[in-house]
Amino acid sequence: MFTSIADRNSKPVEFTLFGRVVRVPPGTSVAAAMLANGEAAGRVSASGSPRGPYCLMGACFECSVIIDGRARVRACMTEVRDGLNVERSQHVDD
Repeated sequence: MFTSIADRNSKPVEFTLFGRVVRVPPGTSVAAAMLANGEAAGRVSASGSPRGPYCLMGACFECSVIIDGRARVRACMTEVRDGLNVERSQHVDD
């Protein structure tokens, strides 16, 4: 369903996504990296439904995750970088 069009000849970026180390091409957004690695949800809604990347342009906030300890960061608006740590929001408030 999801295929990256990034330059695969560049040195990959290595970061932690929900507790596991992954590698993606430079210039990839965290949301695209999530989808490319089979991760559809990064948080839960107030009703307990899993939520993840939706609009992929920063308008809806459905892709909010915790990045380097900072809550409510839009994964679609954040570019991966070496050493980045992405965690799932465990609470609706995160």
